[in-house]
Amino acid sequence: MKLFNFFSSTIKMKLITISFLLLSIPLIITGTFAYQKSKTGLDDLGATNLKNSVEMTIMLIESLNKEVEKGDLSLEDAQENVKVSILGEKNTDGTRPLNPNLELGKNGYIFVLNQ
Repeated sequence: MKLFNFFSSTIKMKLITISFLLLSIPLIITGTFAYQKSKTGLDDLGATNLKNSVEMTIMLIESLNKEVEKGDLSLEDAQENVKVSILGEKNTDGTRPLNPNLELGKNGYIFVLNQ
């Protein structure tokens, strides 16, 4: 019945309907592809950033470990240096503040999901 109404409607309504379809369908398709592309790009960027951060922390630990092995630094001082560089200085109550530049989620724990 509605299909019959479309064919019996005025030319103005037919042009508006067809124009709307011809404009909206490509926009939806383009938007979907753009969303997928940007999502993939941001996921890759986040993975690269995480990888670089972990590798930099490992390099810091290895560097301080060499100093510990040479006897230039105590193990406790090396561990504290790593904690300070990652988490920040201790507060007066012995806790470390959450770094405002890091988003650690609701509970403040660092974790990585690979999927």
